[in-house]
Amino acid sequence: PNYPSPSTADVDLYLNQVQLSFKDFYNSASDYGGQLSRQQIWYGPQYSNAYQPSSFDGEWQNAYSDGVFNNANSLIPLAESQQKYIQAGIARVLMAYTYGTLVDDFGDIPYSEAELGAANTNPVADKGAAVYTAVQSMLDSAIIDFGKPGAVAVPSDLFYNGNAANWIALANTLKLKFYMQTRLVDPTVTAKITALMTANNLINSSSQDFQFKYGTNLTSPDSRHPHYGADYAAGGGGEYLSNYFMWKVVAQKYNGIATI
Repeated sequence: PNYPSPSTADVDLYLNQVQLSFKDFYNSASDYGGQLSRQQIWYGPQYSNAYQPSSFDGEWQNAYSDGVFNNANSLIPLAESQQKYIQAGIARVLMAYTYGTLVDDFGDIPYSEAELGAANTNPVADKGAAVYTAVQSMLDSAIIDFGKPGAVAVPSDLFYNGNAANWIALANTLKLKFYMQTRLVDPTVTAKITALMTANNLINSSSQDFQFKYGTNLTSPDSRHPHYGADYAAGGGGEYLSNYFMWKVVAQKYNGIATI
């Protein structure tokens, strides 16, 4: 019991960890995007020296060393052997989203030699275009998983409560997202974009929104959104939003008329 192996792990507990790791990865990546687009406080003030390489350690760690990829790659073969196809599909979708986001953030990233552990501690960085191609393949495989008969139900899904149809809609929406991001350098994606739009099996309503379900617990554990936990503290908040950004959001909601 002190030395468990991946082959004896519980698939559903593995899935919980993949989803929790993805939540952490997403928070890191979206914080940088929010800062650089001035939606969140950013102490720059110049883009050229705002961040150091070590600034992104958390994002890389949540993706690679002890995060999404490591656990998902161990989960998938185990899940398929137990006919837990939905769990395998969820892991593939979250891996695809993570790899695609890393390409968006950094360009060329480790993929083909990633997650080999001690066998390769310095993996080569694959071209972003190649990783994007792999992302589309992951999403296609996930959609196949979600449609396989005889799948075992998912007892704990922190996003869609095991609803395979919603996961398929997300996978198709991500395919559309990444095709849109490559359309200017790859003319072959135009037909693929058209096909996805025509089929329209995409996220089309708020009930299908891809949202992690945070809680309200304060301690043991603190299950709130990390920004909520950091800013609603006894010593006061440490972050703020741009007044202009808040005005734009409110004005958009109320047809251009807003006062703060």
